[in-house]
Amino acid sequence: MAASMAANAYTVNNTNGGDGYVSGSFPSFTLVGGNNGNGNNFTTYSETMSTDGQMSFSWSYGTNDWDYTWDPAGYFVNSNFISLMPASSGSVSLALTTNDLFGWYVYTVDGSVGSGFLNVAAEFTPSTQVPEPASIALLGLGLAGVAFARRKKQQ
Repeated sequence: MAASMAANAYTVNNTNGGDGYVSGSFPSFTLVGGNNGNGNNFTTYSETMSTDGQMSFSWSYGTNDWDYTWDPAGYFVNSNFISLMPASSGSVSLALTTNDLFGWYVYTVDGSVGSGFLNVAAEFTPSTQVPEPASIALLGLGLAGVAFARRKKQQ
């Protein structure tokens, strides 16, 4: 069963005085990097995961700056930043665990000439819960009881 994390759980953050923003919300949005003259800043859109699961997303990138080297984009898990450059589109699927900080970013080198932007269509699928051993044992006892009662009835 596929599910989306709550859209309001994701937050936008700018470092170093950036003015980046998000248009739309999870699971389909555009993350736009800063362009107010304050360079060397990250615009992020992230959430701390509330459960284990699989994050899958398709993305496309563009920039109004000279090229991607001035406004690179990618995603991160905790403090590990993974660049999606130099490609202009693609898809990613990765496993996440409870309490992982996961999100997307656009980094702005110069903060001028134009913004980089990352279009994302994502889906989060929570991990299937594995029954605990006590539940399996209880189910086994119940099935054995049904079989015993059925056998006794046939005699």
